[in-house]
Amino acid sequence: MKILIVGSSLVNSESWAHMLKNSSTHDIDIHQFNGGGNEIISHTIMNHYEDYDAFINVWSPTDGVDILYSDRRKIKLHSGQSAQTKDGKNLWVHSAGWSGSWHVDSTDGVFRSYYKNQFDAEDSWQKTLARILVVHKLISNKPHLDMFSHNTLERISFGMHDKNSLKEYDKEKWKSFKEQTQWVKLIDWSSFWFHSNEVSNTGGIMDWCHDNTSDDGLHPSVQGHEQFLNNIIKPWINNLNE
Repeated sequence: MKILIVGSSLVNSESWAHMLKNSSTHDIDIHQFNGGGNEIISHTIMNHYEDYDAFINVWSPTDGVDILYSDRRKIKLHSGQSAQTKDGKNLWVHSAGWSGSWHVDSTDGVFRSYYKNQFDAEDSWQKTLARILVVHKLISNKPHLDMFSHNTLERISFGMHDKNSLKEYDKEKWKSFKEQTQWVKLIDWSSFWFHSNEVSNTGGIMDWCHDNTSDDGLHPSVQGHEQFLNNIIKPWINNLNE
């Protein structure tokens, strides 16, 4: 079976994704984007949905923004920065979220105004969930596992991903959003894996690692990746084999 894994830094070369690729009998490809948001993740899945039999989609927190540049002047201005992806002659630049690398990159002028004057949690949910809905319609007849890298639905303190940092949760805000946004019901929520604990039911990979391993930072340790692979990913993979 040919499987596509797509995500940002939580599927990097030292992650559970590559551990799976190196140990699995399946043919696995990984598309990883440093600082990538859900625009480029969904774009990649939609571009390749006909080429694969199954998918593991690791969605980024919804505060991330991706911009695709085709204008040569803008590409020259932003080339060489830390959070970007070449796409043929074009260039994607990634904010990497509220606290991303744009603070020290040439894209500061692009993203600072957005986060200060335009960003809204519910708007970011709507944009990501609309993309997920399109992806799910395209791959509805194929096995797919979806998850978020970090909690991004019931948690509203964007950019605060360390275990010991102060985090804010608002289950009512997320509940109200779902009630007002009826089309969200069309998303295949049965394909989503969420980590649940005493404060939230919409946790992601890093939230699971904080609760089940010694990890306390923004990214899993090698041991954290191994445990996540063994406890969460492999059972799903094993079901594909049955």
